[in-house]
Amino acid sequence: MTQLFKTKCAWSKGANESASRVGQFCHDCLPRTFDCVDVDCVIFKRSTRMTRIMEEKLPGERLSTAQINILPLLAGLVELAVKGKKLPEGSGVFILWHATRNARIEEASDDDEVVIQRVPTNKYEMERMPTWRGKIGEIRAWLSGDFQQIDFSIEEAKDGR
Repeated sequence: MTQLFKTKCAWSKGANESASRVGQFCHDCLPRTFDCVDVDCVIFKRSTRMTRIMEEKLPGERLSTAQINILPLLAGLVELAVKGKKLPEGSGVFILWHATRNARIEEASDDDEVVIQRVPTNKYEMERMPTWRGKIGEIRAWLSGDFQQIDFSIEEAKDGR
C-alpha cells in the first residue's frame, strides 16, 4: 500500500467545502497537482436526452481556478456529443447566479431574478459568456430539461454577475 492510502487525513469541512466526501478528501489531503470540482446539478431528461450541467453561485461568489479550467472542458465534451447526435441541441454547461445572497433555488419563487450563463468550450472566453437574465418563472421548463428557447446575449463578466 502506498503512503497516499495510509494517510490519517480526516474527512473535514471548511471554507473550501465540497459537497462530496471524496471531493473534500482530494482538496484537503492530496498534492495540489490537479484540479478537482464537484458539479451542483446535472439535469438529464430521459425522454429527450437533454443534458444540462449546472453550477450554482450566489452574488459575490467567484468561479474557482479549478472551475475555470474544468467547466469549459465539460462544455466541450457536451458539444462533441451534440455534434455526434448523442445529445440534443440545447444541452450544455451553465452557471446559474442568484440575484440575492439569501436566495436558494429550492426556495425560489417565480418572481426571483436569476442570471444564467452558458459556459464556452474555451476557458479564455469565460470573460464574455452568453448570458440570460430573467425570472425563475420564465425558465422552470428549461430547468426541468425541456427544450425551451432562451435568448442568450454576450456580456462582459463581472463579479457577482
